[in-house]
Amino acid sequence: MNKFFIFSLIVLLTACGSKAEQGANLTAVDALTVQAQPWRASTQATATVMAESGAILKSEVMGRVTDVAFHPGASVSKDQLLFAINPAQLAAKLKMSQAMAELEQANYRRALTLYSQQVISKADFDRAKSSARNDAAAVEAAQAALDQALVHAPFAGVVGLNLVQQGDYVNVGQALVSLQQLDRLRLDFTVAEQYCDQIKMGDRVTISQRDLDHHQYQGTVSAIDNAIDVNTRLLALRATLTNIDQRLLPGAYVDVTVFYGPKQSVLAVPQIAVVSSADGDSVFKIIKGHAVLTPVVLGARFADQVIVVKGLKTGDQVVTAGQLKLYDGALVSVTHG
Repeated sequence: MNKFFIFSLIVLLTACGSKAEQGANLTAVDALTVQAQPWRASTQATATVMAESGAILKSEVMGRVTDVAFHPGASVSKDQLLFAINPAQLAAKLKMSQAMAELEQANYRRALTLYSQQVISKADFDRAKSSARNDAAAVEAAQAALDQALVHAPFAGVVGLNLVQQGDYVNVGQALVSLQQLDRLRLDFTVAEQYCDQIKMGDRVTISQRDLDHHQYQGTVSAIDNAIDVNTRLLALRATLTNIDQRLLPGAYVDVTVFYGPKQSVLAVPQIAVVSSADGDSVFKIIKGHAVLTPVVLGARFADQVIVVKGLKTGDQVVTAGQLKLYDGALVSVTHG
């Protein structure tokens, strides 16, 4: 065995041992490549859903309910009859008033003819004219009383459960049924006063329902209060949204996110990628197979992401899982990313 062969064998064994040692020292990590993404500033609040048009209909008269003219949960049109509260007597009074008014109107026409012929005095003519007007007013009063006994829907919407039954005796002011317009809803909520010059009419709003499926809805800011509450230092806002499927109901408690300001292009990483210490925030950036601890300056957070204001650029590869086993300069192998 010559010396050259022995030397080559030693070099080969040393190289193989070095590669095996490097392989044993590799730390498996997950990583992602940083890309620019659109972003818009936002703030969160909570709110209770209300119908844009909603009311608890109440009785304006005393009497017995003679008709419930709807099915609970049904959609009704504007001016549709919902309840009749003993209207028969009032309808009879209306007919009597109309008959008297017709008679007095005929008397007035005859008086007008006779007065033009100077057959009756001015006083007799004025009395006939006054009687005709009084009876016409009596017809209007009787009609108004009858209208109060016939409860109609003031706007189109969905009726709830009827709170009284046919045959029940109701008093003035007693609740009869809830009527809600479900295809268009509104939310009233508050934000800190610092947003008063940031949020504008028409800004986009996302509404998250607290149900098992976490349904989301889109709306817009439709009204902004004209003053900040001096006690809470909060600004009241109103948002409106369409509810075509009528899944969202008035009274629901929801989370609201208001997006404001111009759209921006930002670099963001998952919050779990950030390593925080007394020296500040850092991430592990992968450079030529090594994990390099890189200081970063962070901005706003959204969802599970955090904006990196300084320290990274597009195309950088950042460790997102496994960084607890790393140190600056460690050899890594990327398993995902």
